[in-house]
Amino acid sequence: MKKIIFVLLVIVYSSMVSEVRLRNNLVELLLPYVEFNKELNSIAKNFFQDISQISKLREENYFLKNKDFLFVSKDFKEKLDQVNLIELDKIKKGVEIDDFFRDKKYDITQIIYLDKPNSKIYIKKVGEFDMGDSILIGRFYLGKIVSKSENLYEVELWNRRDSVLNVFITTQNSGNLVMNIRSENYNTSYIDNILSTEDVRVGDIITTASTNQDIPKDLFIGSVDRVEGISSQTFRKALIKKEYDLEKSNYVIILKND
Repeated sequence: MKKIIFVLLVIVYSSMVSEVRLRNNLVELLLPYVEFNKELNSIAKNFFQDISQISKLREENYFLKNKDFLFVSKDFKEKLDQVNLIELDKIKKGVEIDDFFRDKKYDITQIIYLDKPNSKIYIKKVGEFDMGDSILIGRFYLGKIVSKSENLYEVELWNRRDSVLNVFITTQNSGNLVMNIRSENYNTSYIDNILSTEDVRVGDIITTASTNQDIPKDLFIGSVDRVEGISSQTFRKALIKKEYDLEKSNYVIILKND
């Protein structure tokens, strides 16, 4: 009888040890999957928080509805909440030493959203500016305010598709030529119908013309990037190079039109 009990005890003990080992082995094998699941849950949680915040933002700002954000909520918060003092100071100093801004009403604000397909930007509302007021990066003209909400200004860029902008080309020999810039999309703008007798060259500066009644004159647009055509042709075409990178800019100047 004692032998039977001893054998049973040995069997039970062996079974318990085997279960513990089996459990430990299972835990060891499943640990990477458990950790991965935790990480996945964390990513999913953050993702849905981002979507929730963006949805809330769109509901609060009518003009951002149905827009695809370039920035997730973290980047958006950084753009809204963090002020780059170095960049702001650089802009302010540039404005202070530029006679163009003397006696003009202006303010500096943040870019919130860039809508490249429609050639628009949305900027944080500051001060009391109106439809038609100009938006700049330094002395470069970006476009004008076309609508405003409680928190945002909607800005239509000059290089929107099928737009026409009257400008001066400052050439080396011919002086100021009054021409029209046309745009195919956000990235492609050009001046056509340039007489071959006009000495338009790469690097010639392009500025807003005085014939634009609703845009301040003498603002920079860009420069001639390439000239297409030959002297034997009646007309040539110049492609425009923008001297700023809107995608890397955080701040713009709002200028009250005279």
